[in-house]
Amino acid sequence: MTLASTILVGELQAWFNSFVLGSTINKNAVPSPVEIGDVYLSPNSFIALLFNDDYDTAIYPVYKYLYKEESISCWPNTVKNRIMIYPTSAKYLVIDDNEGTNVFTLQSEDLTLLDSLLAYRADSTGVIIVDSVTTSFDSTSSILYATYDNLSTPLSRLIFYI
Repeated sequence: MTLASTILVGELQAWFNSFVLGSTINKNAVPSPVEIGDVYLSPNSFIALLFNDDYDTAIYPVYKYLYKEESISCWPNTVKNRIMIYPTSAKYLVIDDNEGTNVFTLQSEDLTLLDSLLAYRADSTGVIIVDSVTTSFDSTSSILYATYDNLSTPLSRLIFYI
């Protein structure tokens, strides 16, 4: 059986690594993934917005979610050593707002909830949730119009409970 694709997204691996190392759930000492230096990570990715409780909205007032495949010559050595176990299918993705694609297939609803999460990270007391059958976010007044039962994507439902 051949592996069709081996894709690494540095931000996702870094936050998974942080969880594994800091978790009491890891009583069986599951090996942590290879560490990727912060210099190779985008501090304003939507992944950082999701997992970083200290996400600094003053420095990063917008999040990014478009990724592109990075040339192998630009891969960090730790990534290259790890992912080249599968050299024919290895891909390393990096944030790129100009040429990137929505590889996580985020829907408009996900982006709406990410916008509200960004506002929440800026001021945790400033976001108001109004029960509504439609989902929208008014960034000028920080009002999220949504109902959990009407959210259609797993990510938007997860963000709703953050």
